Amino acid sequence: DTAVQVSRAAQNLAKYTVKSNAPDRSMMARSGFADRQRLGFGAFATLKQLEVHRYPTVATLLQSIRGISLEYDGQGRPVPMMRGFGTGRCIPLFIIDNMVMEVTGASPRSGGKPFTDIEALVSSPLILGIEVYPSAMVPIEFDRNSLSGCGVVVIWTR
Repeated sequence: DTAVQVSRAAQNLAKYTVKSNAPDRSMMARSGFADRQRLGFGAFATLKQLEVHRYPTVATLLQSIRGISLEYDGQGRPVPMMRGFGTGRCIPLFIIDNMVMEVTGASPRSGGKPFTDIEALVSSPLILGIEVYPSAMVPIEFDRNSLSGCGVVVIWTR
């Protein structure tokens, strides 16, 4: 027979400082956002920039990015526009978290989605980053409509 005696005294442990440098696992980071930003072919808005300005709507946020301007329909609803390649002003293709959304105007029309659908789907506080590319600089991973001659707006959310 063996007798084991257990006491209730706690042991003092040495102090440790824990630091975390876990890599960003967001879809935006995995897609290569930082690499594309370093190349500098498009215009970018990062979370740090967005937190400083706190834009009230997605339209006003987009208007602050180089290459995008807003036009308004008869009811005052905005639609972001870009300069197209040989097409004058045009509505860019929107890609939200790798999901393509073709916008046809400020308000509903047959055969497409209005910009109001994007504003309903994505609010400014949910956005992690934005990439805007004119038609001649769209990276291959986002080139879903190269024949249209317009650019691409890529929105990444939390």
